Amino acid sequence: MIASIQGGTQKAVNAMGQSSERARVSLDVAGAAGRALADIQAAIVLINERNVSIATATEEQAQVAREVDRNLT
Repeated sequence: MIASIQGGTQKAVNAMGQSSERARVSLDVAGAAGRALADIQAAIVLINERNVSIATATEEQAQVAREVDRNLT
């Protein structure tokens, strides 16, 4: 009977160890995902800034083109 209890206890200890390791791995993966999302967010900010710059330059070019057109007519 004691051997059975010891065997069950050992299985429980092993299961807890495996659960602990899986939790650690999950935490590492979650941390990596968080860092990747932060990188993506930073890239989106840069893309947005570039889009605003392009839109501004496009509008300026359109204004110049309209001015040239007015001067030609």
